[in-house]
Amino acid sequence: MRKMKNSILFLAGSGEFTSSMLDIDKNLCTYIQGKVNVGIVPLAAGKERGYMKWIEDGISHFKNLGIDTIGFDIKSKEDCFTEKNIKSLEDINFLYFSGGDPKYLLESLEDTPFWLKVMEKFNKGNFVLAGSSAGAMVMGKAIPKSLNMGFLASKENRDLWQKSFGLVNFPIIPHFDKFSRFLDINYFKNRFFNSFGNNNLILGIDEDTGVKTSDFKTFEVLGKGRAVILSKDSDTIEYKSSNKFSINDKI
Repeated sequence: MRKMKNSILFLAGSGEFTSSMLDIDKNLCTYIQGKVNVGIVPLAAGKERGYMKWIEDGISHFKNLGIDTIGFDIKSKEDCFTEKNIKSLEDINFLYFSGGDPKYLLESLEDTPFWLKVMEKFNKGNFVLAGSSAGAMVMGKAIPKSLNMGFLASKENRDLWQKSFGLVNFPIIPHFDKFSRFLDINYFKNRFFNSFGNNNLILGIDEDTGVKTSDFKTFEVLGKGRAVILSKDSDTIEYKSSNKFSINDKI
């Protein structure tokens, strides 16, 4: 009997279901033993009128890879309690949380049977859990309580962070290349770390870029941009596509 493969966590800065992610998603599918069945969860965009477009784009994207895909019609916390949605997870071994509002996504998912089922499958192995933008952020240790630039930049707001799922032991900032054009990195570091207690690491991920891990210690960069480690007590470190890095000793 073949040993079950470990699960893969994939965190993207943006770009889900676009051509820039085709080769990346093709690579992620190789980590699944047996037939790959993808599920798309557009919950982070549940307050948006066009949230179903995430499902349409996801199905079309994975169809180009010859992968069977379903969309979960989940747009609220209540939907995370329905038996139909929970049962539909049974055959899924690659689940993708697309972008939107990280605070809404986190508060809609937490303490629900849907999320508990996702974690059960992930912990059993042979499962890819992917999140892009907001979907990536909630996998981290904490999310900013607001993504409003005025809120992030203001010296008046000290209570910046909201605890998240903590699959990795640090916060994740997506769209990092775009984000860093609006805020000075040194100010950004001071602002975030001064409001974050004893954590000394933040991971920024550029657009159309992601990082994958199976052991939560070693990460590999995939895509055209960078993964950027912001450290409280040392210089910023950048990693490009195909670079691997370990961050367990930085936490």
